[in-house]
Amino acid sequence: MRLFRMVAMALLCALSPFASSSTSNADGASTDLSVSLAASAGPLRPGQAVTYTLVAANGGALGVQGAHVQDTVPSILAGVTWTCAATPGSSCLANGSGSVDQNVDLAAGGAATFTIAGTLPLDVGGMELLINGATITPPAGISDTNPANNIAATFSSIDIVVKLAITNTAAPATYVRGGTIDYTIVVTNQGPDFATGVMLEDILPANTTFVSITAPPAFSCGTQPLGGRIFCGATVSLPVSSNTFVLRVNVGPGASGTISDFVIMSYGGISIETVAAVDLAGANPDAVPGASSPAWLLLALAVLLAGAVATRRMG
Repeated sequence: MRLFRMVAMALLCALSPFASSSTSNADGASTDLSVSLAASAGPLRPGQAVTYTLVAANGGALGVQGAHVQDTVPSILAGVTWTCAATPGSSCLANGSGSVDQNVDLAAGGAATFTIAGTLPLDVGGMELLINGATITPPAGISDTNPANNIAATFSSIDIVVKLAITNTAAPATYVRGGTIDYTIVVTNQGPDFATGVMLEDILPANTTFVSITAPPAFSCGTQPLGGRIFCGATVSLPVSSNTFVLRVNVGPGASGTISDFVIMSYGGISIETVAAVDLAGANPDAVPGASSPAWLLLALAVLLAGAVATRRMG
């Protein structure tokens, strides 16, 4: 009988830490819950699958029932699903979709590992950093001896590669006073990724009057000049594509020499400029007021021949 009592006492002592909480948590008890979070190795690329590994653990001597694990995954990720596997004596729901918002039972020294998977869209909207965070909260009646390890976060850079080009051409090839000039401006995203936040600024030619600007569907432009300039901005991220604007101006009666339209395109902190020039019909095409500098002429010629190209790697 004495031997039986000793064996029973030893068994009770071995099971009591988890038994006291796996069925009902004891008020006033404490343990050390923790959460860790790891992300796919970066930098990430648009369209890439992203995986997070979330581990909810119980480092204390007391088993806990109903610890709350939460991971609100970045909303930009598509098709988010997750699975969960627990160590012996612990338990969690086997799988689910979307963000993690689950209660888990953790034995003393036990853990539950969530594997969360989603996909970045091809258009990340210019996002250069993907941030994710997870928490674990003890159930009512249980205190945590180290709340500092109840939260974890990951920061993953996104590598966006965009090559933009811009050209500007004028028609007709020569102008007459009182006539009109159409400048055709083409903004091209040569990819491989979407370009977000592209801006256009057109410095209207001197000795002309603004008539109109026709913008492509992806852009919105001001209907009237501000300080002699027309401003346009992309209303959506630009896929690999070309976007054509047509600016029309009337030539004033006092116009002479070359009439030049300067356009500045800005994206991601980079600005590039292109120019289109039209000469007075029957005039000396070299008579460009204020353009006596050979460097200016060389720059204008290079831009006219080659257009303008900017490449930006973000992330």
